[in-house]
Amino acid sequence: MRAPPQMSGPRLEVGFGPDDTVELALVEGDAREIAGSCPVSEIGLPSEIRFAATEVIDPPDALPAGLQSVAAHAHRFANEPGVWLWVAPASSRLPLLPWERWLAPQLARTVVRLGLDVAHAPRRRQPCAAIWASLPDDEMRYSVPDTCAQLARGADALFGAGVQTHVFTDAPLVDQVEQMVPPNVSVHHPPADLTDSAAASPTRRIRDPWLRWMVTSIDGPVDLFAVVGHGVYTQGSGVLAVAESPHLERVGASRYVGSQQLIAALDYMGCSALAVVMAHDCYSRSGLLRLADTIARSRAGTVAVLDAREQVGGDVGDALFAALLPFEQHQPFSLQDLHGAPGVRVYSSPEALENARSGSELDAMLARVESTVDAQPELWRAEAFVRQTAARLDSAAGTSRGQRAALEYLTKLLESSDAPPEIDVDALRRRDGGDA
Repeated sequence: MRAPPQMSGPRLEVGFGPDDTVELALVEGDAREIAGSCPVSEIGLPSEIRFAATEVIDPPDALPAGLQSVAAHAHRFANEPGVWLWVAPASSRLPLLPWERWLAPQLARTVVRLGLDVAHAPRRRQPCAAIWASLPDDEMRYSVPDTCAQLARGADALFGAGVQTHVFTDAPLVDQVEQMVPPNVSVHHPPADLTDSAAASPTRRIRDPWLRWMVTSIDGPVDLFAVVGHGVYTQGSGVLAVAESPHLERVGASRYVGSQQLIAALDYMGCSALAVVMAHDCYSRSGLLRLADTIARSRAGTVAVLDAREQVGGDVGDALFAALLPFEQHQPFSLQDLHGAPGVRVYSSPEALENARSGSELDAMLARVESTVDAQPELWRAEAFVRQTAARLDSAAGTSRGQRAALEYLTKLLESSDAPPEIDVDALRRRDGGDA
């Protein structure tokens, strides 16, 4: 496990203190100030974990009283894009706790966990996304076709027209998935010779047959890899449960895929963003939280965890859009656009956020939507933004009139089948600094 990235602004750190306590510290440069502490027993960590327990935490609904004094430090983040949080890796369970849900109301800011610093390479002309969904056994079911369709539409909304999306799933589900995903999505049929392998080849680090199939089926780098399903927590580690083979006509034995194999696949694909999507009745949310935490601390890139159970309307595509949009290249939206999104946890870095915002203009999105009103991916992009933003806009601190005007315009455009409505261009192009 690595130390937190170097950064110039303030951050919060969570770790264990003396006498079985948990501490929240405010860190800026070399200065470190304890902002609150509470007994370990108050945050929902059990004293003992059994092998392969389905859930290993029982967190309270709200931040324990001893840690709520952190609210007095909210002003320290007033000029920051959000609150960056580093959870000490001393315990395999401390990172599993819902710190975002606890801290966001106290600080009235979006909370994002610190991953490793990342410098985005220039993207190729056509963005690429990959989705992996599998049913491991009879006790771990969810609607694979629905979930794949939602995530594919989320990728369309995130990347816009021209995204190339690949879906990998169990052979018996391929036809159902093909019927539900957008027409620009490629649903792959598994080859007959999928086996574990350690043969000398460019993919020799990737022994899992599922992952070998995926990385050798996609030509070129992948911008987003979304894995869907159930987790298992075992001996302090989290794994993804999938079918033993995609060829099984009936659900049989499970295969467990850990962080090392996923990291090898992400590295091979040159992937900058990973989305871990929990099935609605996920066997172990703790397992997938731990898996995502390990990956985020081990390689550069943005990692998002999405809980299908907590999505309004159950649409994980909307959650995918909200979680990754602030970190997508050339986007004008800030971390505050993510504030309040349910069931979303994001790991990234200030550098990734700055790279995403550089050179972006709000009217660039408006121009794309206005000029391609018949292009389904661009309309999906606008509609997802409207759905994710409208519910939070009135209560979001510091929302500019320009952002409100843009939202109103997009809403009218989506509702209109004729020419785009007349708009106040100056209002749409107004930046936050000029709206007061």
